[in-house]
Amino acid sequence: MATQIYLVFTDDWELRGDGSGDPTQIQFRPLQELARIFAERSIRGSFNAEVMQQLTFRSFQDRYPHLKDWADEWERVVTEAFRQGHDFQLHIHPQWKGAVYDGKRWILPAPWSILEHPRVDAARMITEGIKLLQVLLQPIRSGYRCVSFRAGAWCIAPSGFMLDLLASQDIRFDMSIVRGISYNFPVQLDYRHAEEGFFPFYPDMCDARRIAAGKKPIVCIPTACFPEGPLVLLRRDAAKRADPRGNKQSECKRSASCPPLFSGRHTCQDRRGRSLPRHGGSQVEQESCRKSRAQYSCQIECPATLAGPA
Repeated sequence: MATQIYLVFTDDWELRGDGSGDPTQIQFRPLQELARIFAERSIRGSFNAEVMQQLTFRSFQDRYPHLKDWADEWERVVTEAFRQGHDFQLHIHPQWKGAVYDGKRWILPAPWSILEHPRVDAARMITEGIKLLQVLLQPIRSGYRCVSFRAGAWCIAPSGFMLDLLASQDIRFDMSIVRGISYNFPVQLDYRHAEEGFFPFYPDMCDARRIAAGKKPIVCIPTACFPEGPLVLLRRDAAKRADPRGNKQSECKRSASCPPLFSGRHTCQDRRGRSLPRHGGSQVEQESCRKSRAQYSCQIECPATLAGPA
């Protein structure tokens, strides 16, 4: 019998990590277009809906009506895709906790890693996120359950409480392990020596990077990761310099549309052209990148480019 490989097409459905971006351009239109492409190929996707953004928009909507409009559209797009057969599961960016909004931009002061939050706060975020999805989707399909989780910035290990907490909420799968990645900013994370990077496995409940000796109440499904070669990067950079109408675009001139703190995101590359984790555009981070033994080059990416065509 031939071996079958089951692929799960997932997407982390979210705004940028600092809260910037137009939800219509970054979330709503891309999901609708992806659903159209999936429909042409008889594919059903699984979208990891970042729930803290939605919960925060709802908490501010009485003061800022445009946030209510976005929150309403968020629910409409989710339910429309769900009716088409696509799945929605739990994704959490904990930096939305305690968010501040001035009517134009967000300040997200909390840690990006859920592991840096007290257990009680992490539990509250998970509970509220599950409730949001199930209240929204169960009227459409009564059998819907939130059973899968992906941590913001992939922060799942090591932790003495996170996997137990997920299992206690009937989360059956975690998809936060990406073998080979290692970050120091905006989170500290090291999965270079994760024991499994492809097949599902039962994890050590205190360190999801390790395979457990026996059965556990949760299964880790690693996120497949493939290095980008120089040709892929060249095509990507060439595409950025042309808009959909074929007009060449010059370098980002830090227009008013670029947020002041994260005026761009940087893609670091090693000497072989391999991508390293993106980081924000502050001067400190740029200097840190340049001084990493002079091994890395840094390329600015305008947020408007990352968001896609208007």
